Amino acid sequence: MYTKTHEDKILIVCLYVDDFISIVNIMLEYFEEEMKIEFYITDPSVMKYFLGIEIQQSTNGIFVGQQKHAIDIIQKFRMTNCKPDDTQISQDTKMRK
Repeated sequence: MYTKTHEDKILIVCLYVDDFISIVNIMLEYFEEEMKIEFYITDPSVMKYFLGIEIQQSTNGIFVGQQKHAIDIIQKFRMTNCKPDDTQISQDTKMRK
């Protein structure tokens, strides 16, 4: 994790091998332009995957999941015709600190 502050501006970058997340307020354009000079960057505006985890962003919040990973495992072990079972936790459960 890298951070940079300048007056009331802050930039936070989480980097892992070839994936990164940037969390910024004002310094986004400068950061993106500098990264594009050195690296090939795919659509930095909205994150959909990070480290194999699916990310969905909306006005209601940020949701993470691994549905694609679960489907890949089911297919790998030829279990696509198996009967699914209920999850142990309700989808409406709100997690808090």
